[in-house]
Amino acid sequence: MESYLTNRCQAVMINNHISSSRDLSFGVPQGSVLGPILFSLYIAPMTDIIRQHGLEYHLYADDTQMYLTFNPVNEDLSTIKSSIESCGSDVRAWMSSNCLKLNDDKSELLIFHSKRVPRPNITAINIGEESIIIF
Repeated sequence: MESYLTNRCQAVMINNHISSSRDLSFGVPQGSVLGPILFSLYIAPMTDIIRQHGLEYHLYADDTQMYLTFNPVNEDLSTIKSSIESCGSDVRAWMSSNCLKLNDDKSELLIFHSKRVPRPNITAINIGEESIIIF
């Protein structure tokens, strides 16, 4: 395992011109059989953060979906919103400290609701300094 993850380098080729080789301190070889498994193991602590905030999650490759079910009639929306925002901020901080980046351009919040229950009045959530619009 150690030989698989250490002493690796990369170079970039553009129009038949190749850069000098650089050592890699982080990461897993892409396209490898072990890559998805090692990535899943690497981000496993992030799932604990999500659960600590009362949210559930679904992982697929490098995409993470966090979700929460609640009854907007019986539950305080400001508490729900706060849980989502603090979870997102903690996930962002964990990712940053582990050489990963939360892609704000691909972050969204979707609200699904019953026709019998009015849509919760949440228009955006803030994750760190970013505001995510709700669809």
